[in-house]
Amino acid sequence: LDYISNVLPELGVGGIEQTTFSEWALNVLDENLKIVNDQVSQDWFTVGGPPLPVDQAPGRIKGSVDFKTWMSTCMETYIQNSVPNSDFEAADGQKLQVETIRNWFYQEYTHYPPAKRRVRVINRIKRWIEIQQKDIAETKRQKDFKKKANQRLRTYLKKWPDYTPLTFYKMLLTESSYLDHRPEALTPSLIKTSLCNLKHNTITRNDLAPLIHIHNFFNGIEGKFHHVVIDEAQDTSPFQIALLKDMTLSHSFTILGDLSQGIHDYKGILRWEEFSQLF
Repeated sequence: LDYISNVLPELGVGGIEQTTFSEWALNVLDENLKIVNDQVSQDWFTVGGPPLPVDQAPGRIKGSVDFKTWMSTCMETYIQNSVPNSDFEAADGQKLQVETIRNWFYQEYTHYPPAKRRVRVINRIKRWIEIQQKDIAETKRQKDFKKKANQRLRTYLKKWPDYTPLTFYKMLLTESSYLDHRPEALTPSLIKTSLCNLKHNTITRNDLAPLIHIHNFFNGIEGKFHHVVIDEAQDTSPFQIALLKDMTLSHSFTILGDLSQGIHDYKGILRWEEFSQLF
């Protein structure tokens, strides 16, 4: 790719970058994360006996399209219920109706990704507070109103948290309302291990695609790839391919690999159909 990237500018093609999925994902996430070596759960191996099917390995579970689909459903459900279901009361008798706030989020700003919608709605609430403050004649009462309104806004926003990809991922793996509909392969043991790691801002490489998926959902995709080349694709998960597909114009890919050279069958693919069915 280094040679090709030097030649392509002469053909009017630029912006060529060679990286690994892990390096790219960590750069996008921009969080203080520590990656530990992929460990195969004890559930995958049986003491004194043969291992369980490869499809039950942690990397195969978190790297599956089923896991991505479950996450997408959870995120859509969360957004539909994320706005606090109550009025915002800046002071006694001065309320901003919940219907107005929900209209801003779900109607007026619906073309923005959720995180940006939330910011715009909060800024609009703050402007409403300023307008209410200006209607107060006495300076002291204005200051008292502003102080109380800002305190109440902080309390109100505790019901509408500003999730990062990491904190939202933790929430998905904690809340029973989401876990009740999880893929069957996502075992309690794997959930417990994941949460133990996440508690210390520690992840495995299996968690990177899910975290990027959350990031993209809440923040949108800024600047899509024109073409993606993947080498040693047999060690890439279907989740990673599906994620990159969402981020690539015209779904333009070159995928290279050899199944017989797979060194991570507990997280890569076993059949090329796992990729082809995504296109």
